[in-house]
Amino acid sequence: MTVKRQLISRIQSSGTKAQDMKDLKDLLKNGGLSDQDVRNVKESIKVLKAGADSERLSETRVVGVTCAATVFACLQPFSFPVVLLDESSQMTEPQAWLPIVPFGVEKLVLVGDHRQLPPTIQTDIASEARGQGLEFTMFERLARDNPEDVVSLYTQYR
Repeated sequence: MTVKRQLISRIQSSGTKAQDMKDLKDLLKNGGLSDQDVRNVKESIKVLKAGADSERLSETRVVGVTCAATVFACLQPFSFPVVLLDESSQMTEPQAWLPIVPFGVEKLVLVGDHRQLPPTIQTDIASEARGQGLEFTMFERLARDNPEDVVSLYTQYR
């Protein structure tokens, strides 16, 4: 019996995700698997973990992630009607769009100080990127275009 069939029969028979995860990790630890079997076991672990993450996320009211993490598969089935982007004055506009576009955002709150540090553009073509408008953040653009929506704090609470 191949490892893949063993995995399928174990997962169908055990019924608990925790036990399935333990069985898969034991298979990796015990060794003796072909390269293909190792890839299959790792993929099965990834699938189980994503399912567990999705299950936990479905019971959570507030989710905190980085912009880059919003592309993770476990977040894709969800919608987030309210998104708060902290330090948004330090992220490029394309980076700011990552948590907005896929999740059905109805309300967006940008937090930051556009008079502090600008976004860091780490690339060999930084000057070209700046020439294409990446030196401006979504925070700056929205503050400039919608000054009536800007709320400023006059006291620093650190």
